Amino acid sequence: MSVSDKDDNKSGSGGSRWWEYYFVRYFVGTVVGCGIVIFLNTSCDSSLYGLLLPGFTNFQDLKEFGAEAPILIGAIGLAYCYLASAPVLVLHATRGVFMHQDTKSLSGFLAGVALMGLLTFFAWVFHGVPRNCLGWSLLILTVLTQFVLLYFAFKNKADRVGKYYDELATARSEKTAVLREYKESYKHLREHGNAFLIIVFEFIFAMLALAFTDPSLTLVAIVIWASPAASVWFLGSILESRMIPEHTSDTSKH
Repeated sequence: MSVSDKDDNKSGSGGSRWWEYYFVRYFVGTVVGCGIVIFLNTSCDSSLYGLLLPGFTNFQDLKEFGAEAPILIGAIGLAYCYLASAPVLVLHATRGVFMHQDTKSLSGFLAGVALMGLLTFFAWVFHGVPRNCLGWSLLILTVLTQFVLLYFAFKNKADRVGKYYDELATARSEKTAVLREYKESYKHLREHGNAFLIIVFEFIFAMLALAFTDPSLTLVAIVIWASPAASVWFLGSILESRMIPEHTSDTSKH
């Protein structure tokens, strides 16, 4: 959320505050994450069996944790939620591509990914493919989609994304009651959509832990899963550099 969003939340209609958006975004995801963490830790089919909560492989073991159990599970559930939602960050960072992409290549690629994802899902349901192959297929589809979006975002020094943010900043700078109401509406739609999108990726992330048969493979998958989101730092840095006039670097040499 940008600084302008925070300012709007402080002074906008309805008395909204910035923390309300983060609460909506992560509260339900954390609760769902706690349930998934418990399931992955207690399911014999999971590659993370007994690793997320050592010593807790069934609900009877929960008594040994005492009053600290809810805090521990809640913390791990929040961490799981945040890690699983990494693709949402990429989608948020590259949303300018969706608005300015005027070629058919991106649309065709996304349609192909959707088809491959559907085929992978049916393969999962009917168990016609080895588990590790399903895991790699699901991981590659998810990560490759993000890197393609990042490619279009980085293309020409992030020109498309930069123009999107330039136009967005100009539009947001207008201070009218109608604009405030409009922004309040789309921000609520986006944040509630984020909350549900996070849940979707939490289950996709859980499918990876169920697909891989070896914890080491799951660890590698986690690193690969997080790599597109880590690349967003470079996109943010490029967008930051666009704020510096080109003549500044020239005059500094003299």
